[in-house]
Parts: sequence; C-alpha cells; structure tokens
Amino acid sequence: MPRLVWTIPETIDADGPHLFAPLFVKWVFSVPPEDIRGFHAWLRENEAALASELAALDCGVGYKGTYGIATTQDAGYLKIPRYRTYWTFESRKAMDAWDPTSSDLPESLRVRLRYLANLWLVDSYQLSETYIPAVAGQAYKVGGTYRHFADDLP
Repeated sequence: MPRLVWTIPETIDADGPHLFAPLFVKWVFSVPPEDIRGFHAWLRENEAALASELAALDCGVGYKGTYGIATTQDAGYLKIPRYRTYWTFESRKAMDAWDPTSSDLPESLRVRLRYLANLWLVDSYQLSETYIPAVAGQAYKVGGTYRHFADDLP
C-alpha cells in the first residue's frame, strides 16, 4: 500500500455539509487515574466557555470538544490513550496564524488553553494528528517517488 504523504494545501478544495471542518487537529492523550474526576469536572465547567470564547474571536479556530474512548477492540485498553481533543481550522492560514499563548487572547481563554495543553503535553504517549479531507490530499509515495492522484485518473 502506498504511504500517503499529504501537505496541507494553502487552499483546501473540499467543502460540503458532510465535512465538519476543512482542517482539524486531534490531540490524543491520557490523564492519570487519580486526576480523571478533576479533569471531567474541569471539562463540565470550561468546555462551553472555551468553545464560545474561540468562536467570538472569529479567527478561524474552533474547539469541538474532548472525547473519551467508550469502546475498543484492543485487549490492551488501559494502554490506549483515552482522550481525544478536536481543534478545527477554517484554513491553513488560520492554522499558521494561531498562537494559543498570544497575549492578545483574553486571559480566561489562555488559562483554559494552557490547562488542556499541559494535560496533553505531560502524557509521554501523547500525539497530535492533523487531518484534511481525503479529497484534498494531493500526493502519495510509491518506491521513493511522489505521485499525484490526478496522474492515475483516466
């Protein structure tokens, strides 16, 4: 199977009601068992405000929630990072311009962003994945050579 190698296009040529964002980032992480109740309490108190504060900035960045794994087929469930946080971006420009530590942001928003980022960063198994709609992915690599999907179309 070819290894997909997709850059983030300047303009993402994909839209429609079936897509919740032209670009999103997923943080994957766990929280120590002794901190889970506190984390869930923090989410109940802060998620709506985090999302609405970001939306009010109108900077093309959104918070779509933090989700927990409800089921898995892997027997090693306890080893799987349990949480996924989703950030949406209206464009690559919005993603490139985003600085969650900027002093231009309201202090309450920076505090919320810092709390989530700290949880994500301290997990030694954390990761971040960036997604674009598959139809916007422009290249794949076969045998060391980059090819474009359009090259293979009739």
